[in-house]
Amino acid sequence: MCSYLKNKQLLVLWFATSVAIFVITQTAYAISLDTWIQKENAIAKKFLFQNISPPGTTPGVIVASPSTSNPDYYYHWVRDSAIVVKAVLFLYKTSQSPQDRRQYLQDLRNYVNFTQAIQQTAVEDGLGLGEPKFYPDGSLYKKPWGRPQNDGPAMRALGLINFANIMIRQGEKAYVKHFLYDSKTPTNSVIKKDLDYVLNHWKEPSYGPWEEVRGRHFYVDLLSKKALTEGAQLALELGDITSALQYLKQVYLIELELARYWNSEKGYIVATLDQDAGPNYKKSGLDAAVIVAVLAEGYNDGSSYSISDERILSTFTALVNEFQKIYPINNPEGYFPGIAIGRYPEDRYDGYQTNSTGNPWSSLTLSAALFCYRLAQHYQTEQKPILITQINLSFFKRLLKSESLRVGERIMPNDSLFRAILNSLKEDGDRFMARIQAHINEDGSLSEQINRITGFQQGASHLSLNYAAFLLAVGARNSLQMH
Repeated sequence: MCSYLKNKQLLVLWFATSVAIFVITQTAYAISLDTWIQKENAIAKKFLFQNISPPGTTPGVIVASPSTSNPDYYYHWVRDSAIVVKAVLFLYKTSQSPQDRRQYLQDLRNYVNFTQAIQQTAVEDGLGLGEPKFYPDGSLYKKPWGRPQNDGPAMRALGLINFANIMIRQGEKAYVKHFLYDSKTPTNSVIKKDLDYVLNHWKEPSYGPWEEVRGRHFYVDLLSKKALTEGAQLALELGDITSALQYLKQVYLIELELARYWNSEKGYIVATLDQDAGPNYKKSGLDAAVIVAVLAEGYNDGSSYSISDERILSTFTALVNEFQKIYPINNPEGYFPGIAIGRYPEDRYDGYQTNSTGNPWSSLTLSAALFCYRLAQHYQTEQKPILITQINLSFFKRLLKSESLRVGERIMPNDSLFRAILNSLKEDGDRFMARIQAHINEDGSLSEQINRITGFQQGASHLSLNYAAFLLAVGARNSLQMH
């Protein structure tokens, strides 16, 4: 009897899944990927800006989602808002509409003002700049939570350094020196306050980007290195040599720390070391946060842990291969292009509760597309030989669907294989984009997660990270000059 019930349940599940796949497949590919991207680009902008300074909130606030229950994401997360600002900056730099540019600039200035206020609140009412989130009125969330989260100040500094550089080029150095970086210690300027926090706290354990585990995190350390590197350049630009030297000294020390995360036996970068709090079931150490950290603002010039680093490529391959295996929607061959990407293999958060089974995330699948486009852009711009190593061999074999590559092979920019790599990266990015096209809601909205079995959206609705990730991926895709 039990066997009969079990088989019946499996049959019902198979039927439901098949119906869901059929419905999604029939609707998702009604238009080409290029047409869909163009249409969705306008939709993503609209939905993103509905989460920036929504009615009844303080100007400059960026809510993670309009969802106020099951789950409640109606907060200004320092991390999430900093990623959204990357997308706003991209739109500001690339928009051809004077009216839109004025609005984007006002949103950025409002964000700076709001940041200045919540920095002060975090210091006065909380544990410092490692406080992770705030209510939409700017007051501090004081209930139990994973704190500190030291990636927030680093990510926020990176975005605002980008903004500062734009303002300097536009002749707004006075604005930069007053609001963003004043060269004073102690400081009231938002970038220097964040940089000085990173300078003094990067060695300390903190909670990672998923807010579950306390320890040392590759994500936090790489963002800290990027922030201090970019911060030193800004400090030099503004004549603050003393701070620049302090920042660069810590960059060297962080570089030594980052070497610890590479696990040669596993063949990928492990996300966390020295864990001292949080769940103990994350045994693999494999985590998409590693790739998200690489995609943050800052250098991607081929140096250590930049986008073309062999260890990053190997980690990306391990993530794609693992998620292809564990998510049922990634298994039926021929139904969907691309691979839906989640946080980590052992994930138990389903968008509503933490004792369930994790799913792919829309923002992370889009980040995989962005990774492919950015890597193609890197190779295209640098025009340097690509060296096949024992560590990155699996990446290029998967990319080219070829077993003929050999360790030690140097692929020159004028080789046909070099062009094949660029084209394959573009195609791989497109497959990740098409995966989102297959699962998106009918109105073009994106929720936090994609159910691993049915393929339907679930979790927090209208997640700001999704729209930011989409806009950034499309921007990188459009920048490619493929022949």
